[in-house]
Amino acid sequence: MLILGDVQPGDSGPGAGVFEAADRPWWNVRMAFFTAGDSDEPDFELGARVQDDGIARSMSFECGDFSMAADLVALERVAPPECG
Repeated sequence: MLILGDVQPGDSGPGAGVFEAADRPWWNVRMAFFTAGDSDEPDFELGARVQDDGIARSMSFECGDFSMAADLVALERVAPPECG
């Protein structure tokens, strides 16, 4: 995993102001996944803007011939499950 650049303020970038939890600092993160062996090219790559609490504001997935991107537009708090 590669963290790119400095920490960014919570009121900047994708997701800023969309939901209360978005007012947290975040970093650009990039990951590349390789098949074991002598491969020079990754099988696929993931990019994300990840907050300090682990919430990803946006993600990108690149896999050879195709790619996809997603931005977080809403966040819903879920009640913890009851353990019996």
